[in-house]
Amino acid sequence: MTALHWRTARELRLIAKIIPDPGHPGECLDRLADVRVAALGPVLYVDARPTGTRDPDAAEPGVYAIPSSSVVFLSFR
Repeated sequence: MTALHWRTARELRLIAKIIPDPGHPGECLDRLADVRVAALGPVLYVDARPTGTRDPDAAEPGVYAIPSSSVVFLSFR
């Protein structure tokens, strides 16, 4: 498997509410801030946990794969 190159996105906007909100189960987000993202081909991987709240020893339960075509806006630090 190819290793992903993660970057911190200052802002990520999506076409619809498709990323589950890690702080509010049952709700989804279409705008995220200060999250990690990685791209591989036509797929964008999003770690929806806010920067600073990730446990480095935990598995990656907050990582979602979405089609890159779902991205409306993406800005980096």
